[in-house]
Amino acid sequence: MASDGSQPRRLENPNRTDSVSWSKDGKKLTFVCAIDGKVGGICTMNIDGSDLRQTTFSIGSSPFWSPDGQYIVYYRGDPYCFLCNLSGQLWIMKADGSYHQRLTKGPVDRNPVWRPQK
Repeated sequence: MASDGSQPRRLENPNRTDSVSWSKDGKKLTFVCAIDGKVGGICTMNIDGSDLRQTTFSIGSSPFWSPDGQYIVYYRGDPYCFLCNLSGQLWIMKADGSYHQRLTKGPVDRNPVWRPQK
């Protein structure tokens, strides 16, 4: 929508989206999206709604862009774990969806953020 709140427009229509994060340059979004009707993948898209890409095909949440726009950090829980909030890990991937790597080995906060650059 415009900065004054006029001209709202739907960009994506999955079953649910949450944890929307803007890239530093303001040209892209990353968010949790639906995979075959199941919520939990992470998608990216341009702010005009073009170039929608699913960057993970596993359950993830809380995606957040790196300050340089090259990476996305996200929380990934174990879908088979009874205490999933205690078993999740932080993962990182390149913004194009390649190079998925686990960053942590113990319980972590579900909402990762990057430390501000100095």
